[in-house]
Amino acid sequence: MRVSENFLGRRNELEKLAAFYSKNSLQTALVYGRRRIGKTELIKHSLSKADIQSVYFESKETFEENNVASLSEIISEVLDFPPLAFKSIEEVLDFVFKQAVQ
Repeated sequence: MRVSENFLGRRNELEKLAAFYSKNSLQTALVYGRRRIGKTELIKHSLSKADIQSVYFESKETFEENNVASLSEIISEVLDFPPLAFKSIEEVLDFVFKQAVQ
């Protein structure tokens, strides 16, 4: 991934995420910080520049079923699968992890 010069003040974070994406192993990243400092935009920008298949999903403050349905729809689109149906977020994550190791 080429780090963008136009995403001001985040070069270090973008480089770390690029290195993270380039590893050929299953990993989890945690991005944290104060509210309203650009974490969401940092993640979306870094994924848009990465040469990887990815799913970005921001859960809503609603019932779990609504988030599961929304995430299932996004995964179906990204993986070019027919509509998927899951009962819980655990089922969704289990499916995603199994797809990642194939």
